[in-house]
Amino acid sequence: RRRAAPGRKDQPRQRRPGDASPSSMSAAMAGLRTPRTWCTRTWRFRRPVVKAAVPETSEKTPASDEEGEPKLCILYDSDCPACKKEVNMLQSRDQGKRLKFTDIADPRYEAQKNGGVSYERAMRRIHAITEEGEVVTGIDAFRRAYENVGLGWVYAPTKFKAVQALAERAYNVWAEYRLKLAGRPKLEKLLAERKEKRKSLGLNPEETE
Repeated sequence: RRRAAPGRKDQPRQRRPGDASPSSMSAAMAGLRTPRTWCTRTWRFRRPVVKAAVPETSEKTPASDEEGEPKLCILYDSDCPACKKEVNMLQSRDQGKRLKFTDIADPRYEAQKNGGVSYERAMRRIHAITEEGEVVTGIDAFRRAYENVGLGWVYAPTKFKAVQALAERAYNVWAEYRLKLAGRPKLEKLLAERKEKRKSLGLNPEETE
């Protein structure tokens, strides 16, 4: 730092023509530090977003298999505890209402409305009717029922002839002795009782297929 000459005092620098005044310089600096109010407010306001209205149509989504008619009608004996238990399981799994269950133990059951399957035939062996009117029995009926409720893997092995043959034999044995195992009368007695029930209801006791 240079020292002042003896006897000479530092004097403030004199303004020259064209120099900016301190007040104008301060205002300019203040303008640089603080953004303009009108600019800031302009960016705060946004245009409202208007969503295009979607016209409502009366057309519905094409009906899926779950919304259609039942794909399979199963004839079952509600007086059979094992049969009723399996039907309850299938009904709980049948979220899409793909199965229809018809109780052959009902005296009003008519064979003509169920593929021509009489009460006696349905009692000897499980029957099911497809939506095309085809009557299937035994393991084939079980397999189709389980496929419609998402449990097709249970009976998938029976698609092989050898496995299906063994499964059919096992089922036939159970079907033959199921009344005895459940402590129920023989089929002949059940047929006689059914005729009396139908007669009391004013129905033809001799059921026609």
